Amino acid sequence: EEGCISVEMECAALQAMCDFRGLNFYTFFTSGDLLDAPEWDERCKAGELKGTQHDAGHFDIALELARYVSDQSSIF
Repeated sequence: EEGCISVEMECAALQAMCDFRGLNFYTFFTSGDLLDAPEWDERCKAGELKGTQHDAGHFDIALELARYVSDQSSIF
């Protein structure tokens, strides 16, 4: 109805604070649930950890993105 592809409030609050202070803020998201299927696929029982939630590869990707953004910032 609203045309949103995702909803995320915590990082939105951090972004608003950084905008107010004139700071850069970069967010790296991974998805946890699929909500566009005809039925909700639980994919993880309550209290269980998904292997992908604690995948060190996500940190490596975020670190590479941070390095890239930092390098691009120094060019301009």
